[in-house]
Order: sequence, then C-alpha cells, then structure tokens
Amino acid sequence: SSGINAEYGQSCRKKPLSATVPRSRPTSRPGSARSNRSITSGGGQEYHVTVKTGDVKGAGTNARVFVTLYGSKGKMTKRRLHSENSDIFSRSSELVFTVYGPDIGDLVKADVEHDGIGEQQSWYLEQICVECNGRTWTFPCNQWLSLQRGDGKIDRQLVPKGSQVKGAAKQVPVKKLYTISTMTGDMRGAGTDANVFITVFGRKGRTPKIQLNNGSDTFERGQNDIFKIKTNNLDPIQKIRIEHDNSGFGPGWYLDKVTISSDDNKYYFHCNNWLADDVGDKQTVRDIPASSDPSGASACVKYIVTVVTGDKIGAGTDADVYL
Repeated sequence: SSGINAEYGQSCRKKPLSATVPRSRPTSRPGSARSNRSITSGGGQEYHVTVKTGDVKGAGTNARVFVTLYGSKGKMTKRRLHSENSDIFSRSSELVFTVYGPDIGDLVKADVEHDGIGEQQSWYLEQICVECNGRTWTFPCNQWLSLQRGDGKIDRQLVPKGSQVKGAAKQVPVKKLYTISTMTGDMRGAGTDANVFITVFGRKGRTPKIQLNNGSDTFERGQNDIFKIKTNNLDPIQKIRIEHDNSGFGPGWYLDKVTISSDDNKYYFHCNNWLADDVGDKQTVRDIPASSDPSGASACVKYIVTVVTGDKIGAGTDADVYL
C-alpha cells in the first residue's frame, strides 16, 4: 500500500447531476469536463463519487479504475468506476459516478487503484470526493498511479481531508530513491526487445511489479541500463524477481547482473543466465538473492564436468546438451 499525500485545498461540495441523465458541463478550468455516470450494482445507499484527474501532462488514463470505500460501520466491496466511454479519465476532468451499496457509516478510508501497466496508462489523480445523505468526504491524492512515474504504485490508500482517524499519520511511509542498473551479457543474441519487469523484496516490504523503461533503447548486447524508482524504504533489500513477457522477435535475454543503489546502500544481484523459453532451463522469471560482492566471485564455484558417451551404435549426438 502507498502513502497519503498532503491535502489539496479544493473540495467537492457541489451536488452531482441526476444519475439517470448522463450529461456533461465544463468546469472553470479550460479543457476540463464534469459528467455523471451511474453504476447500478449493489443496491442500498446512494453514493456520489467525484473523481478529479490532475491538470498535468499525461495525467489521463484509459485503464480500468476501481474504488473501495471503508466506513465506521463496515466496508463496501471494490467497485469499478466506468461508463460506455473507454477513455473517460482525461486530463483535468471531473467525473461523477453514482454507486449503490450498504450503509457503511462515516467514511474513514478510500482505496483507489487501476489495472494499467503501460506508461501510457499512467494516471495523475488529484482527489476524489464522496457524497452520501448530504455529507461529503474529500480524499486528496495529488500523486501518480503508475508503474513508471512517481513511486511506481498503481494503488493509493486515501484518508479524508481533516480526518482525525487514530494513527493515520503513521501510515505515511518514508520514500526512498533507488537506482537500478541492469547489465546485459556480451554474447550473441543476449539482448531483448521484450518488456522487462522487476519486483524488489526487502525486510520492510516489497514493490509492485515495475516495468523497467527509461525511454531509450534498452537491454542491448553488452549494455548497462539505468532506471530510477521512488518507493517505500525497503532496506535491507533481500532479493529481486526479474522477468520479461517474452514479447518481440527473439525475446531471450542473457542477464549478467543487476545492481540497486541508494544514498547509503548498494546491492548486487548476480544472474549470469538466460531468461528465455528456448535456452538453458527455459525460465523467463528469476529470483536472485542480494549480495555485497560486486564481482560475484564469492558466489561462484568452478566445477569440472566429465561426460562419457556410451560405446554403442548411434550413441553420439550433435544436439545441445544441458545439465
């Protein structure tokens, strides 16, 4: 789960439009739109959920967006905020959804998430407001929900502005900047055009699966690529899971090593192996433990393997042999 951002001063006190007549009208900000959608599942109380997308470059998303509401009397199950339009969360838009569910009392938390993994599906959420029975709760966010931007998270746990929820301040984690370096092996076919992902595991938690994409031509033969992520403090880091989606032409990838560093720590993850479904052990996902040795020599032992082929007719082979 992710941290809670500082409050944003604007609130959503305006009564939503009729839930039965979807229509839109502009807000005071140029290029923005306010419209009403109805989600008719669940029955019971009527909640008007106003979602405000930020006014920054690339803020909009066409990913599927979900919300889970928590109240003093219970929890409303996760609901998708959607309409017939597949690209509704545009930059600077303000959309109102009507959600039906049980009476959960005074709202104390809202979980907002989406399912987009590509950079083009990054979403900058300014805030959401929920109105029910004449009461309004404003949940500031002012953060990216993105695997590539911000802290690399696509879910947010938000508390209402002015909330006096006991222990709420303790939910804000310490954010830390990590630099991730990948070294592709220097051998024929070592590079890949597949989408590469990493998950970092530490004593204090783990990251979501993050796509490694810095906008350049990455993972070429003999190339060192640099990526930066900002996430919760994970130190000490214990292992990584590195993987790819096997897409593109010749997606097999020979990974030499991964290095993760911060201002005060540096970790090495020695792979020296293929991530490929047609070479070696045919694995495209590898869990690699952390090491303090930059050379990896301490983790390597030399073995001499003697293979004796039988003395029978046709015993020999020219196939690739693996151990």
